[in-house]
Amino acid sequence: METSQIALLDEPAHILLVEDDHDDILLIKRAFGSILENFVLTIAENGQKGLERLHSEATDQKFDIVILDIN
Repeated sequence: METSQIALLDEPAHILLVEDDHDDILLIKRAFGSILENFVLTIAENGQKGLERLHSEATDQKFDIVILDIN
């Protein structure tokens, strides 16, 4: 039997989600909320904005996970 575990991290997990559908965004928030105790979710509504977030020199933001909607 498989069990779920909540990840306990010293620092929050930084996640970049490239998604334009609000229902899918809510689903991802709930999914990560069920397995991570502490995370920061950054939303980019399209691929261009996602790339801008990844390559932005205005911030030292590094992402641990990038999720891309490709449909």
